[in-house]
Amino acid sequence: MKNINKFISERFGGGKWISSVFYEKSKNKTLSDTIGKIPKDWITIHFKTYPRLHHLGIGKLKSKKIKEFLVRRSTRLFTGESMDFKIFSRIVYTAAGITEKNQSINYSRRSYPSAGARYSLETYIIALNVKGLKEGLYHYNVKNNLLEIMLLENMKDYVLDITGNEEWLLNADFLVLLTGIPDRLRVKYGERGFRYMLIEAGHLAQNFCLLAASEDFGSCPIGGFIESKVISLLDIGNVNEYPIYLLSIGKQER
Repeated sequence: MKNINKFISERFGGGKWISSVFYEKSKNKTLSDTIGKIPKDWITIHFKTYPRLHHLGIGKLKSKKIKEFLVRRSTRLFTGESMDFKIFSRIVYTAAGITEKNQSINYSRRSYPSAGARYSLETYIIALNVKGLKEGLYHYNVKNNLLEIMLLENMKDYVLDITGNEEWLLNADFLVLLTGIPDRLRVKYGERGFRYMLIEAGHLAQNFCLLAASEDFGSCPIGGFIESKVISLLDIGNVNEYPIYLLSIGKQER
C-alpha cells in the first residue's frame, strides 16, 4: 500500500484528494423520516423528448430470456421466508465472483464492468435468514470464492443501527454491503478513478438485483445509511475503504 501511495503521489501530485473531500461532505450523519408530507418534486418523474423530430416505435417484445429485467422492482415487502444456501451462493458468486480465470489472477475477469479491470469494490454480507448459513457478518473473498467470517451473532441491532431503524430490512434474507477502495483506481486514473468506482458499484448492484429476480426473490438497493456506523461494523476506519452501497435481498410478498 505504501508503494501504491508513493506512485500515486509522484504521478498525480500530493495533497488532499478532491474526491475524498466530496465523500466526507456527502456522508449521512443521521437518518430521519420526519419530513411529513412528501414534496411533489420528490415524486415527479421528468422525461426529455424531441417532439419536432421524426420518430420510430421499437415495440415491447417480451422474452423468457429477459424475464429478470421485466420483473425486477425494488421492494420493501419481504416475507421473512428463508433462502436456500445454494441459491444464495449462486447469486453471490455470479454477481461478484471471478467468472473467467486465466493463468494469471491479474487477468481474471468478473461478470460486471470495471474501469481498467481494476475491481475497486469489496463485498460484505449480513446473513439474516439463509438456510445453512449462520446469522452474522461475512466478507466475500473473491480470489478464493470463500466467505470469511467476521461476526457470528444476532445482527438485528447492527442492521437497525446502520440504517436509522429501518425495521423492514429485518425480514430480508441477507444484506449486501459494497465498499470501495479508490486507490485501486487512482493509481491509474487519478481523481477520475473515484467516479469510476461509483459507476462500478452501480454495475455490481444491478447484478445482485437481476440475479435475485432470476431466482424469484426481491431486492431493494439502499443509498441511505450512516457511514460511521458501517465503518465501525466493518472495522475499516484506519484504511482507505469507503462504504458505498447497501442492498437487501429476500423473498418478496406477492
